[in-house]
Amino acid sequence: MQNVQFEVDSVAKPIGQAFITVSDKEGLVPLAQNLDALGVRMLSTGRTARTIRDAKIPVEEVSAYTGFPEMMDGRVKTLHPLIFGGILGRSGIDDTVMENHGIRPIGLVVVNFYPFQKTIARPGCTIAEAIENIDVGGPASVRAAAKNYTDVAVVCDPLDYSGVFREMRENNCVISAITRFVLMKKVFALTAAYDAAIKAYLDGIGTVHGLRGGFSCCNFSRYFLGCDFSNRPLKDWPKGHTGVRYDRTDEITCPDCKPIAKNLIRPEQHGG
Repeated sequence: MQNVQFEVDSVAKPIGQAFITVSDKEGLVPLAQNLDALGVRMLSTGRTARTIRDAKIPVEEVSAYTGFPEMMDGRVKTLHPLIFGGILGRSGIDDTVMENHGIRPIGLVVVNFYPFQKTIARPGCTIAEAIENIDVGGPASVRAAAKNYTDVAVVCDPLDYSGVFREMRENNCVISAITRFVLMKKVFALTAAYDAAIKAYLDGIGTVHGLRGGFSCCNFSRYFLGCDFSNRPLKDWPKGHTGVRYDRTDEITCPDCKPIAKNLIRPEQHGG
């Protein structure tokens, strides 16, 4: 693994606004009460906003902020530049463009996903029900926040609410760079597991119905290990293809994949 310098002295601004939308409401009201006590403004959607409002805590609906209502049976709620610009905006770099477009910085993102795994575990779950429980906005928002971890703290696990609030309370609404980094890593572990569960479910359907359609293999190794071109010299790889170097070769069990290297040494980008 490459040695990557991590600047632990990276300091974000105090959190002034939080974006909260959760399927799992465990701990939501105490979290909202604590954030309100710290003077943090809250943006939320649907039932999450209703739960917060019913507890007599001030909250602003995302639709009121963006000017667009939730639509398509809730499929489109948060995918808007005012939300994602607020999450992805870099302090000291994007300040002017954010001000020009009325984008308020979002320093804390609290999101968990539609319960896909619980949905497909129910007896009689249909494909339509499973598909409708594939979250889009949730993974998009936490990935955006994780990418911008130098400015944003992202919480995807209710078990982390108390620790995050405690740090904010003790540090004038600032969350340390180390905590933000740890929370960022947790996001990518969650999204990887979530997508893996979806992939496994769809693979099961394909196996039952014999669905292949003449397409190439969907083995993860095809994407993670670059198996198509790993047995060719690097100079022969297509422009832009992401390759991987290895120290020995092994066989991938999938019959559609060529023999490829298994032990990853160092991924690197080849081409432009």
